[in-house]
Amino acid sequence: MSVTTSRVSKLYDVLYNLDETHRLLNGDDNDHDPFSVLDEILKENDAARNEYNERMDMFQIIVERMRHLTMSTINEYRKRNIHQHPSSLHAMLNAGYLRSDAIFMAARAGDTHTVVELIKAGIDVNTATEIGRTALMYASEGGHAHTVQELVGFGAFLDAHTSPPCELSAISFAAHARKFNVVNILISAGANVHVTFLGRSLLFLAAEENASDTIRMLLAAGAGGTESIDYIDPCSGRTALIAAARAGHVDAVCELIAGGARVDVNAMTAARESGNEFLLHVVSESIHKKY
Repeated sequence: MSVTTSRVSKLYDVLYNLDETHRLLNGDDNDHDPFSVLDEILKENDAARNEYNERMDMFQIIVERMRHLTMSTINEYRKRNIHQHPSSLHAMLNAGYLRSDAIFMAARAGDTHTVVELIKAGIDVNTATEIGRTALMYASEGGHAHTVQELVGFGAFLDAHTSPPCELSAISFAAHARKFNVVNILISAGANVHVTFLGRSLLFLAAEENASDTIRMLLAAGAGGTESIDYIDPCSGRTALIAAARAGHVDAVCELIAGGARVDVNAMTAARESGNEFLLHVVSESIHKKY
């Protein structure tokens, strides 16, 4: 069985279970094929797979349908107050009607209450997708601070990472999505700060957005060693300080200088190009103090 066929089969299986749950909760006992439209699309895509490298359109249709059915099922639980009876959720979990995929959807949506009830019902807080993504990663990327706090409280692995070659952790996803409130929560919880998002350091991403509080916390957590604070971003060829200076981010520049970032003629040039006279003065004074 090819990798493509295997992934389709697994998604199809998930879709079947979710659709069955939805049908049972609605009391619909009529025999019907909920996949008639989907099957037609899949057949039509036999020819399209070659044109689209056997991938995206088909998967997108299945995933969107799966997401819709998952959230419909969760909403049905809530309407019937099943969330007040964890034993009922637990029974459905054991019966195979509720898949671990549901926690990913709830975490992505920031539905903290549902996430908590699913965990109490027996879903492992650290269950992961085929590529290693966890509920904490989905919640972090979405910036859902309360959901992140609950997941951490239930023992979510802070430094779990996706499969190679990317190996991204929750804090990497949060920083890349510019959700620095969540980055701060994860730092406080003890997440590893010596990580990147595809080569971009957490300090660099924070500097780009003038997230001075995050910069301060990262430096306090040990992300400001001589090598890492002056780490050159592989995409832009700049350090965090130069990126902040070019953008005119005075607060970020001040935090980085206080943390020991190298201030040189390149930083001066970046500050001048920003057009911010006060920033230029700050960088100039720092150079004068150095020499």
